[in-house]
Amino acid sequence: MASIHKSFGKWRVQIRRKGFPTLTEHFKSKKEADAFASITESKMITGRYIDTSEAKNFLFSDALDRFEKEEADAGRKSIRQLRSQLKMLRLTNLAQMAVLNIKPKDLIAYKNKRIKEVKVTSYHKDHNLLHRLFQVIMIDWAIHLPLGNPMKLVPKPKSKVSDARERRLEGNEEELLLKDLNKTSYETAIVVMLALETGMRRGEIMNIKLKHIDTKKQQLSIPTTKTGRPRDIPLSEKAFEAVVKRIIFIRHGHAVIETKGDNITYLDNFVTRPEMKDSSLFSYSPDSISRAYSRACKRQGIENLTFHDLRHEATSRLSEYGLDIMEVSHITGHKDLKMLKRYTHLKPINIANKINASRESKAIK
Repeated sequence: MASIHKSFGKWRVQIRRKGFPTLTEHFKSKKEADAFASITESKMITGRYIDTSEAKNFLFSDALDRFEKEEADAGRKSIRQLRSQLKMLRLTNLAQMAVLNIKPKDLIAYKNKRIKEVKVTSYHKDHNLLHRLFQVIMIDWAIHLPLGNPMKLVPKPKSKVSDARERRLEGNEEELLLKDLNKTSYETAIVVMLALETGMRRGEIMNIKLKHIDTKKQQLSIPTTKTGRPRDIPLSEKAFEAVVKRIIFIRHGHAVIETKGDNITYLDNFVTRPEMKDSSLFSYSPDSISRAYSRACKRQGIENLTFHDLRHEATSRLSEYGLDIMEVSHITGHKDLKMLKRYTHLKPINIANKINASRESKAIK
């Protein structure tokens, strides 16, 4: 039986029943207390009662801490980005709420505030993270939320056309950037060359090991990617030259490109040595590369060109070279073809030149 009595201006309900933990709640009126006691005891008798005390006592900030630790222990590749997102969430009103008390209206309020501060596409990352976090709370941690995942009732805003970045290299920006980096940060110059030739992500480039390089086939094998799908990337002449330069620098301490032919066999033997196979192609950290890149852009007066824009540039160039959408996605690793389309920003002048070249070729025949 439930025990109901008034204490300090509120009605206190305490339910003790064999097989269940002692349950205590407080209400403003006796009517509310009676209703709660009646409904709860009925659920206990019929086997429909589910204990929500853990969710009631589990702060959202504690959930953020636990989630971060588990993701780090699992070796999450994008842990820096995750920590940045979690740090921002710890500063919100949600952080000090119990997970049981976080309702869709609270998350919608957060969404509305957030999209005033960042682009919709940036908020999408927060939206996806929150949805996953509540799934982990309910499924992996077995903490019951009576209303289910509250993010399911939070509408995901559609991206605006203006939110999609369309920045491409203009004029002699590539020449200026590489000339600067060859003098100030040679390793970053090689990374930029690979990004422009392959469309690889920064993290993918920085994770290249010598065992991933096949100098005979002129290709890279990338076992770990953002999408979780390994892929083999064919290296263009420029990309292969960049890789060879870096290998020679590792071997000899200078970056002079040697002639092909016999040297390919020599390089292949070097990268497949047991003591070298697990060595990284690059020694810098991803953040060091980004800082060196940003400083070079600033010195050369290149504005609003992020490192990730190089992936947009490379993807667009591959399309302009005449590769079909499946060939481009094979190289760049885009899992979603809609995303590939968003990343591809073709220059009208290049399309026109391609049409003219095709007509001239047919005229000659």
